[in-house]
Amino acid sequence: MKDGRKTTKIERIEIAEWTIAKNKQYAAAMKHFNVSHGQVYSWVRKYEQHGPEALADRRGKNKEQKGELTENEKKDLEIKRLRARLEYVSS
Repeated sequence: MKDGRKTTKIERIEIAEWTIAKNKQYAAAMKHFNVSHGQVYSWVRKYEQHGPEALADRRGKNKEQKGELTENEKKDLEIKRLRARLEYVSS
């Protein structure tokens, strides 16, 4: 079993979107991003239930310090998600 690694919020969103685009192939995501199965499963579940904001690491932060994505970061993530989906559909 693979140990997890530290990730940023943007990485977690990208990994969750990539995994969803690949029909939830958790093992492929583990190998591609070098993260554990538990991490990927948890991120996908949170992303599907509550959206990208649910993947913020809020340990040690007040509710007022809630991390938000900028408009450019949201657009970049949408582009990555659409590219991954297009790659999946065309293969």
